[in-house]
Amino acid sequence: MSNRRRLKYAMILGLFCGCTPPSKEIGATIADLLSESAEITQTMDSDEDASTSETGTSSKTSSSSAETTMSTTSGETSATTEAAPSLVELTPANVAPTSVALSIPAVTTAPADLEVCFDQVLDDLGCSPIDPIQAIRNVALIEFSGLSEFQVAQSLAGTGLEIRDIAAYHEYRPTGASPCFSLSAMEFGGDPLVVDEHYVAGNDRVYLLSFHATTQSGADNLSMLFLRPDTASSVDSVVGNTGCGIMTTAIDFSAALPIPVPTDGPWSIGWRDLDTDSQGRPFEPNEINRLAVGFYEGRTASELESSLPRLEVEASAIWEVSVPSGSDADLAEARNVLDGSPFPGFAGNGTWLFMLTCDGCQPLPNPRIVAVLAPSP
Repeated sequence: MSNRRRLKYAMILGLFCGCTPPSKEIGATIADLLSESAEITQTMDSDEDASTSETGTSSKTSSSSAETTMSTTSGETSATTEAAPSLVELTPANVAPTSVALSIPAVTTAPADLEVCFDQVLDDLGCSPIDPIQAIRNVALIEFSGLSEFQVAQSLAGTGLEIRDIAAYHEYRPTGASPCFSLSAMEFGGDPLVVDEHYVAGNDRVYLLSFHATTQSGADNLSMLFLRPDTASSVDSVVGNTGCGIMTTAIDFSAALPIPVPTDGPWSIGWRDLDTDSQGRPFEPNEINRLAVGFYEGRTASELESSLPRLEVEASAIWEVSVPSGSDADLAEARNVLDGSPFPGFAGNGTWLFMLTCDGCQPLPNPRIVAVLAPSP
C-alpha cells in the first residue's frame, strides 16, 4: 500500500479506534508525506504557529484558575482578581464502567458489482426509528486483512483496530432520493472501488458494509453487516439491515462513585484528570466536543444500566453544552435540547446522569464517559 493511501486509511482508523492518539506508525507515515512537499511543510508550520499562539492564550484564560484583569491609571498598573467558578473535577472513581458487544449479521453474495439498497435500515444501533433516506449520509465498505469477522466485531466494540488491519476503504455518499447504488459507485479520496480487486472471493479478507449518520468517514454508525463473496452464489444485490439487535451494552453504576454537585450552583465541571473512558480505552480529555446532563424522573441508576445507546432518548429532560475546546464546562451554559431553555438546576425525584461525547468522531453512538450526579445543598 502506498504511503499516501495508508495515510487515508489512518484517518479512518482514528475513528474506528475510538479517537485514540495516532500510533508511531501513523506518525511516521505522516512525516514521510510531509517530507515529499515543501509547500505542505510550510503550511503545517504556519498552522502549528497559529495553534501554539491560540494554546498559549487559552491556557492563560483557563476557567479552572482565577481571572486577572489589568487596568492602567495615571501610568500605574493594577490587578483586579475575580474568583473563577468552583470546579468539580471528575476522577476515575466517578466513571461508570460500560461494556459493548456487537453481533453483526452476514450475507453471502456473488463476487460482483452488487446493488446496495438501504431503505430497510429503519432503526439505528440504539433501536431508535430513523428515516433512512434522511438519516443515512454515508455508506462504507471496509476490507480487513488478517482478521476474522468475530475479531473485527470485537475490535470495533472494544479497544479498536490497527492500521495493518485495514486493506481498503471505500464509501458512497447518497445525493438524492434513491436508496440504491452499485459497489462500483464507491470511492475514497479519488480512488475508485474496483470490484475485481476490492470484492474478491476465496481470499482471507473480511468485508464490512456500514451505514452512517454523518459524512465524517467511519463515524456515527447506524447499522452494519458483513458481506461474504462466494463464486457459488448468484446473489447480486444487498439490502441493508436494521441496526436494532446488533449492539448489546451494559453499564455498572454500582462500581462508580457519584459526582457531588451543588443543587443551586455553581456547576463548573472538569474532566482533565481522566485518561481512560467508560470502556477502559485510552482517553484524551480534549477529544470531547459535547457535554450532556440527563434527568430520569422516577428511575434509579440501576434501571438505566441497559440503556447506554439510548440514554439521551430515554431522558425525561436533557440539557447540553458544546465543548469546542478544553476539558471543562459550566452547566449554567447548558440548554434544553427541545426548547433551548437554560439549565434550571437540580430538582425532582429521579436520577441525574453526566455524559461526555465525541459526536462525529467515533464509530458507535455511545458516550465516552458516563457518571451519576449527586446534587446536594
